[in-house]
Amino acid sequence: MIVILAYLVAIAGVEAMGVFISVVGGALGHAFLIPLLLSHYVLAGQARYRRALAVLALAPLLRILSLTLPVRQVPQIYWYAMIGMPLLTAVALTLRLLELSWTHVGLRPGPWLPQLLIALSGLPLSVVAFLILRPKPLIARFDWREAMIGSVILLIFTAFTEEIIFRGLLQQVTTEIFGRVALLYSSALFAIMYMGSLSWSYVFFIGLVGLFFGWGVNRTGSIWGVILAHGALNIGMAFIWPFVWR
Repeated sequence: MIVILAYLVAIAGVEAMGVFISVVGGALGHAFLIPLLLSHYVLAGQARYRRALAVLALAPLLRILSLTLPVRQVPQIYWYAMIGMPLLTAVALTLRLLELSWTHVGLRPGPWLPQLLIALSGLPLSVVAFLILRPKPLIARFDWREAMIGSVILLIFTAFTEEIIFRGLLQQVTTEIFGRVALLYSSALFAIMYMGSLSWSYVFFIGLVGLFFGWGVNRTGSIWGVILAHGALNIGMAFIWPFVWR
């Protein structure tokens, strides 16, 4: 238990260093954490926390990909696909390593009404998120074709990918260690990875969203509802509300 908490603190510290001190230093710190976590996984034997080590390595990988893959010659909306494709590959390899199927991480049908209600919560959440952060739109002017392409990219490569990592994989393997408290752990790491927003209000909000999403997954046994809610949150912030509140 202490080991897994220590890694959470380490990831938070490296993330803070990258955001507030040195981007290069943060990237090097995350690059150090990945082999450390995977080596620890190999050496951990039958330790209860062993599976969590492999999953935690996905967080620094996410940050390294987000720092190294985007290029200025490519429109910003396509950066998310460039980051998401190798990250999803890493997720698939992690599932194989841990001998988990996609259904084990919540990609199975749940009760439709709760899933629908959770999915619809993404709309008001996106309004609150936009009012806190006030981000610029991902497209210079509203265009239905660009907005639709961008929405699909965000749904697959941010919402789908992040929910599998944080609610599907991380919440499941940390529940084996912490029980119900795992909800706090996965939500804390989820919030930490948004430290780059440079808004503590937004980081706190994302932590609360993570708690709500985690609760929804625990209640329904499925991550489809939170994937759609997460997608609606991102799409609203990127393509809708910036053009509504000018």
